[in-house]
Amino acid sequence: GAIGPEGPTGPAGPRLTGTIDGFVSLFDETGGRLADNAGMTVAVDGANPAVTATTDAAGRYELRNLPTGTYDLTFTRAGFNAFRRPSVQHTGGAA
Repeated sequence: GAIGPEGPTGPAGPRLTGTIDGFVSLFDETGGRLADNAGMTVAVDGANPAVTATTDAAGRYELRNLPTGTYDLTFTRAGFNAFRRPSVQHTGGAA
């Protein structure tokens, strides 16, 4: 049988957003774990506007309202070396 013409293109689907969350654990120069993990800044590289979070005493952070995508995250705090975690895959739409 013959194939008919292609149908109309529908509207784009919803733009899904969600939260990347996690924990950091800080260690001193001898490898001892610190009791307070607060004050680490977690940033999404190249986000405009900037998307950042600061860890609480337990080391928890939340980067909110990020659209689905792949992100590079940078972790910084005075007195510590910066750490970069590349290619974090994120699927928005989670509750």
